[in-house]
Amino acid sequence: MTLNANHWQWANKAFNRDWADDARDPAQDITARYAIEQTLDDIAAARAALSDANHLLYLVRANQTFMAGYGDSLEAGLAAIEAPTLMLYSENDLVFAPEGVRRTAELIEADGTEVTLETLEGNRGHLDGVVAIEQASDTLRAFLE
Repeated sequence: MTLNANHWQWANKAFNRDWADDARDPAQDITARYAIEQTLDDIAAARAALSDANHLLYLVRANQTFMAGYGDSLEAGLAAIEAPTLMLYSENDLVFAPEGVRRTAELIEADGTEVTLETLEGNRGHLDGVVAIEQASDTLRAFLE
């Protein structure tokens, strides 16, 4: 989950091919690990200690069955949106593909609904929405006002 929420550019920059243990080369020892493997396992273990696995199953199912606006189609559901809409996204997002975000904005705008679409810059992919949110502070402030 952590790896998919980030982008491979972040992983490459943060970890390169560094070893988890400087004395053990993963190319020479099958039980040796790369730093990214160790880090991802540590994050997963910490998350697992605090989370109920069932919540993830229900979250996945909720996402699978969700239809915007409860309409018969995505287009109908998005056309029902009448409130001004703000969409922040990253071109590197591997969870919400940028093409899909832009298409969603187009569908909401199709009947004249105001949509503000802003791209967040960064190499963290989906997590740019958290770590790079300050980039949109003026847009967020104006939208909320």
